Amino acid sequence: MKALRLLPDGLHVTTQMVAGYFEVDFESIKKMTQRHRKELEQSGTTVLRGSELHGFKRDNVSLYTEGYPRPRSNLTLYT
Repeated sequence: MKALRLLPDGLHVTTQMVAGYFEVDFESIKKMTQRHRKELEQSGTTVLRGSELHGFKRDNVSLYTEGYPRPRSNLTLYT
C-alpha cells in the first residue's frame, strides 16, 4: 500500500495528485468528479475560485513544486 501525498496544508490533494495515486489519467478523475460531484462535495471536495483560490495557492500550492502554481481560474481540492 502506498501513501497519498498531501499538499502542505496536510489535508488536501489536487485532481492531478489523485490521478497519480490511482495511476490513472487526469481526465478519468475529472470525469468521475463530474459524475459524482454531489457525493464528493458531501465528503469535503471543494472547488476554489477567485480570492479563495488566490489565498490557497499563495499559502499552500505555491509550496508544492510539481507543476504548480500555474495559471487557472479554479482548483478542485479533495480531502
